[in-house]
Amino acid sequence: TERNLHTAREHCLAPLAAMDSTAASAMASALSKASAAPPDVRLAYGTAGFRGEASLLPAATARCGALAALRSREKRGAATGIMVTASHNPVQDNGVKLADPSGAMMAAAWEPLAAQLANARGDAALAEALQAVPWEGAATAAPRVFVGRDTRPSSEGLTAGGAGG
Repeated sequence: TERNLHTAREHCLAPLAAMDSTAASAMASALSKASAAPPDVRLAYGTAGFRGEASLLPAATARCGALAALRSREKRGAATGIMVTASHNPVQDNGVKLADPSGAMMAAAWEPLAAQLANARGDAALAEALQAVPWEGAATAAPRVFVGRDTRPSSEGLTAGGAGG
């Protein structure tokens, strides 16, 4: 829900030297309340990001929003991006991919983190995934994330979830 995404955003903005267990648990709870990962589905993050039937992507998109914000903080507030699109796939499909501050695809080392977050079932698994995120820079910088989308019917809702994450 909108309120839970707002709570997740607040936890992502809190000054941290590292994602401690309390912050990770609070952020995980807010993200899982906003949108649960679909049961019996494993999403894989590849060159094209996450791709699949759009109804399976709300949790992944919200969690990608959180990861993009954490990546921005790790890069000292440099802007990152989320793109919701599945350009040449059938209209019922969609996708989400992340961009680094350079505009290139998200660093390959972060792809397993995206998959771990998207597939986490329950608060404990989500908190564990959040604690795996590296904090190599000044993690106190305010994150900046740009969000884009295509014109598919599902893109507006998925984009809102990504922006809220």
